[in-house]
Amino acid sequence: MKKLFIVSLFTVSLLLSTSVLAAEKIATVNVALVVQKSVAAKDVFKQAEDLRNKLQDEVTKKEDELRDEERELAKQRSLIAKEAFEERSKAFQQKMITAQKDLQARGAQLQRNYEKAMTKVKDTMLEVIAEISKEDGITVVTPKANLLYISEDADISAKVIEKLNDSLEKVKVEG
Repeated sequence: MKKLFIVSLFTVSLLLSTSVLAAEKIATVNVALVVQKSVAAKDVFKQAEDLRNKLQDEVTKKEDELRDEERELAKQRSLIAKEAFEERSKAFQQKMITAQKDLQARGAQLQRNYEKAMTKVKDTMLEVIAEISKEDGITVVTPKANLLYISEDADISAKVIEKLNDSLEKVKVEG
């Protein structure tokens, strides 16, 4: 008797949840496609790429300077006292460590700035999705990547791309 009651309760709750879901208007968004087609995201990517290239040029220049300095130090080895050479060698090693830490810190800061700019794009995308959902009476929006199947009619990605591009064209990546 108890098992029959539990099975009946489960069946009733399943039927109720199914009818509630049937009343919901569900849509999906291909988030990767929206980001790929976003004018602002493309601009963020280009800015970040330009800043990475600039940083790489600075790294190359610094490496060349340090190599030249190392060669000059090697030439001095036989010309100066052992203690003076060791002192200059230690100073050079410290200079290399400082340069390496500085460049790593700048690279990490560039990555954080890129992520911050992309967060702005994604936050605006969520605002656009909420706006479209309100206008179209959509009650549930889910990423397309999480679905096994949904009707193409439920995909609002194109609409999201259009509105996102209208509302956000540029986001500055701090350099």
